[in-house]
Amino acid sequence: MTASLHVLEPGLQSTLQDMGRHGYQRLGIPVSGALDWVSLRAANLLVGNPTGGPLVISADPGSAGLEILLGGLKLRALADLVVAITEGIPVNDMIRVKAAMQGSKTRLIGPNCFGLIDVQQGINASLAMGLPSAGGVALFTQSGSYGMAAFSRSQDGAIGFSKVLAAGNKADVSGNDLLQYWGQDDATEVIALHLQSLGNPRKFSRIARRVTRSKPIVA
Repeated sequence: MTASLHVLEPGLQSTLQDMGRHGYQRLGIPVSGALDWVSLRAANLLVGNPTGGPLVISADPGSAGLEILLGGLKLRALADLVVAITEGIPVNDMIRVKAAMQGSKTRLIGPNCFGLIDVQQGINASLAMGLPSAGGVALFTQSGSYGMAAFSRSQDGAIGFSKVLAAGNKADVSGNDLLQYWGQDDATEVIALHLQSLGNPRKFSRIARRVTRSKPIVA
């Protein structure tokens, strides 16, 4: 097995945890596992790993993840990775993460986001289960609840999506980025935007005028 991460600093309390071992308490074996199992389950769901229990009594521990308490963990990626951070990120940490990515090929979606879905590629890196119905609408939203509602309507057959992205706090990837990308995406016929803020209104207006020459924008 090839190593994917190099631990530079372990932090004050960083452990490798899974969902624990359920169903053995009668034998005197504690469940153990991650302290915040909700966040671990969400992280595994986002990157496509087995999630395991404990929503049912099961011996399936799911995939393991790094549980970081009190901060300080520093890692170096040794391969291309998909990373899901599923607990609240203080503003200062968010700024440091974005600064650390400058000059790299890595882009940050979120934090505090619903995730990303690409129906044509069969990619679901979101908190939703399965894929929405296929169609020509690409949806960008800052609201996770709005993204979940649109996803539900799609499963009811009311609308079909090409791509869905809920960007949350927009630390990096923004509506302007997606407008430019989806404006050139052959699978996208209509671009739907649910925006709570505009980081660069003039740039948004400029991009929107160009994109609407070839496909409509509903905002």
